[in-house]
Order: sequence, then C-alpha cells, then structure tokens
Amino acid sequence: MYNEIHYWNRRKYPNSLRDKGKLPIGKEIRYIKKHLYDCKCILDFGPGIGRTFFLYEHLTHIDCFDITDNHLSALKNEAIRYNFELDFTLGCEVGVTPYTDKKFDVAIVCQVLLHQRPANINKIMTEILRVSDKVVVVSGHSKSKLWRRKKNTHCFNYNYIKLCEKNGWSISDINYDSSHIYFVYSE
Repeated sequence: MYNEIHYWNRRKYPNSLRDKGKLPIGKEIRYIKKHLYDCKCILDFGPGIGRTFFLYEHLTHIDCFDITDNHLSALKNEAIRYNFELDFTLGCEVGVTPYTDKKFDVAIVCQVLLHQRPANINKIMTEILRVSDKVVVVSGHSKSKLWRRKKNTHCFNYNYIKLCEKNGWSISDINYDSSHIYFVYSE
C-alpha cells in the first residue's frame, strides 16, 4: 500500500523524468507569484529540490516543510543561490507540523496535494491552513475524468472545491487548465 513518507524517502529524484531539473511551467509561476505580494512569512510545503525558490528571491527568510530530507542539500544550495535563509522542518507524520497557528502569511503547495492518500487529504489541508493565513495550491487535476488508482500509485485526483466547501473554507481565484487546478483557500 502506498505510504507518502515511505515512498518519498525511497524515491531518488522528487520530480518525474520529464520535469527533471526544470522549473515549474509559466502558468504555475505566474499564479504563485501574484499571491506573494505583501507576504513576508512564507511556508513552502513540500519544496522538493527548491524549484520554486526563485519566486522568493526578494525575501530574506523562507520556511520549508517536507516529509523527506533526501534533497536537503539541493534546497540549501538553492537558498544560497537566491540569498535567503532557509529553515527546514522534517515531518515524521503526515498532516502534523510543529508551527503555531497562523504563523505564515501564505503557504505555497505546488504539486504536493495530489500525492496525498484519500485518508490523509483533509487532515493535511486542515493543518496547512491552521498554520497559514491563506494557502496557494497548484495541483494536477482532471475535471472531466476520474483518475483510476493503480497499484502503488502516488497520484490522486481530488475535488478540492468540494473539500474546501465541506470544511467551510473560502475559495478564491480558481483556475483550471487541461491538467491542473489553481486556487487559494482560507478561513
């Protein structure tokens, strides 16, 4: 059975071979960047190798949370490259962080939620919102079809809008393209 922590601690490279070493696509960049205006305290939730770090180059400090430290040296190198201090927190349990309530202006969650098991998705989204004023999400998604779960798959298709509505969260700036959803949720 798929387990997030076990899977990502064993995976050698955090991104698909197609994306190896590449920056996020232009639409992802533009979407995330427009939500960083006036944000001084940012949590990058599931930063992988730091592919979005160039978006934070105007800041002096970034917090990152991940369930693996396999790519910590790459994260540190990216932080040095963009000249900001990095605080990295390793999570040992899915959906649990050590941060105080509303510590961050914004949490950036880029291509992370689609890797969470159905049993954990609500817990994770709740925890990210607990520690942030707002959460900016970019995730793989298909409105037109249900992704069929194959044995040991690590990608899931969620109706994020229904999840947010069920929890009473505000949803804004919802955009779709052929394979992604972009949205912001807050309390």
